[in-house]
Amino acid sequence: MTLLEVTAADRLSPSLVRIRLRGAVESLGVPDEACVLEFPEPGSREPVEGSGRWYSVRRVDAEGLTVDIVTHPGGTGGEWAAVARVGDRLRRTEHANSWYRRPEEAGWQVLAGDVTALPAIGRIVEETAGRLRTIVHLEVPDPADAQDLAGAEVTWHHTPDLGAGSRIGEIVGAVALPEGPGYVYVAGEAAATREARRALREAGLPRGTYGVIGYWRAQQETWVEKLDASGVDMVAIHQRAVAEGRDEEEVRALYDQGLAEAGL
Repeated sequence: MTLLEVTAADRLSPSLVRIRLRGAVESLGVPDEACVLEFPEPGSREPVEGSGRWYSVRRVDAEGLTVDIVTHPGGTGGEWAAVARVGDRLRRTEHANSWYRRPEEAGWQVLAGDVTALPAIGRIVEETAGRLRTIVHLEVPDPADAQDLAGAEVTWHHTPDLGAGSRIGEIVGAVALPEGPGYVYVAGEAAATREARRALREAGLPRGTYGVIGYWRAQQETWVEKLDASGVDMVAIHQRAVAEGRDEEEVRALYDQGLAEAGL
């Protein structure tokens, strides 16, 4: 684990705060890398063990790393970021991951997500858009959340009450994909990204030409209650699919099927 110290906390937009962290950090070397950060409790400046949440790394440099955090009520990192101060300390755990896996032969890419995906998509654009055509669709709760993503063809979608539900599935389903080999990457609210994955499968995209990841879930507590009441064991479904040697996309398809059968 690595302790990181806040050197700057700047409000980027109504929904996002940019946090600069100083400390020795080893990068995964991929444009959508994410790590687990542990945060201080209100009134404290030291991180609390077990408070970790996944966050996309917006930038890594010799000083440390930068994360852009969405501020919203009830979110551990978001509530902290809204009042973050220089000198606060976070802890970076050993957990790190990446989900963007564009095939080498792709001649274009479509990147889509809600505001929580903006940090990852922003970094992907910076690091890859100069090499291939890049089309971006981003859903934000406030028009002022829009950023300059130079080198990409960007469409901003305004959903004021994004916390109640995302439209990214609908948005992805309406995108006209370019001809030839390409790659589609979608990240955001879990139910909406599940809809996006279904739309991409129905469009006939081969496995390996798209990646879809759910970052968060609207009305999480209500959803968990419904899942518990359904009696469906999603962990068992996942473990069985992995044991059968299914690839990553097949595992996710079976997981989606289980949720659909449970009415979730």
